Formats: sequence, structure tokens, C-alpha cells
Amino acid sequence: MHLVTIAGWPELRFLVAWDMAVRAKDRLAKCPTEFTDDMREQIVDTAQANGFWSVWMTVFADDPVTRNRLLHALRRKQERSKRN
Repeated sequence: MHLVTIAGWPELRFLVAWDMAVRAKDRLAKCPTEFTDDMREQIVDTAQANGFWSVWMTVFADDPVTRNRLLHALRRKQERSKRN
């Protein structure tokens, strides 16, 4: 089954997620050290709300701290889904 719609909705959502992840990474790089934990928490919250986990994992490929937080959140989500 091809996921492309006439309006290109799946592609648009992917591009929006990519843009959000890149902007979040840029903001994290500029973030004062004392606020990086809060920023990483916001990044995970945004990834959870928007999906496209592979986008977030790719964009943060060189940031093991954020990737680990993303992986932990994804595992929790999968565990909750299995219980329901």
C-alpha cells in the first residue's frame, strides 16, 4: 500500500517532524548548561506528541544522552501499548 496521498500529507508530516527535530537540536546546542536537562525533556515530549521516532533518532544520532532518553520514552510507550 502506498502511503502518499494526493495532498502529500504523510510527506508533509515527515518534513515537519524533521524540521522540528533539527530546530530542537540547534536550540539544545545553544542552551545554557544548567537548562540542558529541561531542554532534553522537552525534546522527548515533542517527539512523543509528534511521532516519527526514526526522525528524532536520526537527528540526534550524535547525542547519546538525548538518544537514550528518546529510546527510554519509546520503550515506555511500547510497554503501555502492549498492556492495552
